[in-house]
Amino acid sequence: NQAMKSGQEINAPALLRKLDFERVGVEPTLGQLTRDPGQFTNELNLRGVQGVGEPIANRLNQQATTISSKFRQWSAGAQNPYEAGRGLVETLQAKDKEMADGVRVAYKAFKDSTGKDLEVPLQGLAQDYTKTLRDFGTTIPGAVRGQFEELGLLTGKQAKLLSIDDAENLIKTINKNYNPADKAQATALNELRGHVQNAILNVT
Repeated sequence: NQAMKSGQEINAPALLRKLDFERVGVEPTLGQLTRDPGQFTNELNLRGVQGVGEPIANRLNQQATTISSKFRQWSAGAQNPYEAGRGLVETLQAKDKEMADGVRVAYKAFKDSTGKDLEVPLQGLAQDYTKTLRDFGTTIPGAVRGQFEELGLLTGKQAKLLSIDDAENLIKTINKNYNPADKAQATALNELRGHVQNAILNVT
């Protein structure tokens, strides 16, 4: 007000800080608005002086009370971190199951409508298997690796045909060797299961 009356330059940053305080409903001190080090230090030093600092101490206490009250209002009804995290995990797990079930239903319907003896193309499956093997190596159980490699996937020459029925048996072998406690192995087998399912869906 003094600056405007006397034609002095307005302290724009101080005015912006004043608006911030007003939006939250908190009354500032002069030192907080101006960020003047001397003024701010004097306020902190005077707040404990009897007969002089009570207005400053009261203002700071009011600020703390108002801000705490605002936080309680904003957080009302919010879950604690554990509950929120558990809810997110359960939602993701449910979505994953829904998508996996959709894949199973799709290729089961396809198999039932076209016959279980149709040949599954191995070119894409060979590429996918090679990548997963490169990423996880011996983490993949030997029984699972053996069945994949019997198809000639690493030689570039198809050793035998893979029917839809054979592919489903391969998925059953993957499931039998699945160990959720071994995260690396579980990730590898999840990838392989997905590769086989995609190969089934690509049957033309």
